[in-house]
Amino acid sequence: MKISMDKNTLIELTNKLYRLTLLFPKKEPLRYKIREAADEFLANFINFQVLNSPNPGGYAVNAKAGKNDMIFSLERDFEILDSFLEIAKWQNWTSYFDVLEIQEEYAKISKNLKEEIKKLGKNEAESFQQAQMIPVSAVLKEFPKRIEIPPKEEEMAEMASRKERIINVLKRIERIQVGEVNKLFPEVSKRTIRRDFQKMVKQGIIERLGERNNTFYRLKLSEAGPLTG
Repeated sequence: MKISMDKNTLIELTNKLYRLTLLFPKKEPLRYKIREAADEFLANFINFQVLNSPNPGGYAVNAKAGKNDMIFSLERDFEILDSFLEIAKWQNWTSYFDVLEIQEEYAKISKNLKEEIKKLGKNEAESFQQAQMIPVSAVLKEFPKRIEIPPKEEEMAEMASRKERIINVLKRIERIQVGEVNKLFPEVSKRTIRRDFQKMVKQGIIERLGERNNTFYRLKLSEAGPLTG
């Protein structure tokens, strides 16, 4: 299998992630959890490259099984890393878009890994997942207890979903009002949506224009980038 990213490029991506986490609070557990997950992903990536090389040396014994195991390990590592980054994305430690950029770079690698997993026999894949793959939910189960995350996880997830959708809308239109967003989420009060906007303004994702009934919100010009269709 050919992976679209070589070792040196992935090392640079790992360094980029390390630089980003320097902006997290020093005693924040997520700062080190993300680094550990990235290190594990890099180590397994290099191991897989060795197994996949023309001359794997001592790794040649049971190389086929070793490749399959390593592919699943890489997929598991990505899911854990991506989940940690998703949590970090909604904190106030750094730019939302800086975290998103790193997420997308890792996602490109994961896409190729998923394509390779599909080539494995269905029975072999299922048996390996049941025996060795650690569910992401199990890894994250106790983690929120050690960081400042609102106790109502379902409410937080809904808030994150709303923000994602608002950002996607603002990438396509210049500006929007609370009332217009309320039509997208009729089950949510305008007061809640205003709080969402206030938090996004504090995070530097959007900016507020006008006053009272003529208040609009738009993506910050430095963050908006090109409009997409």
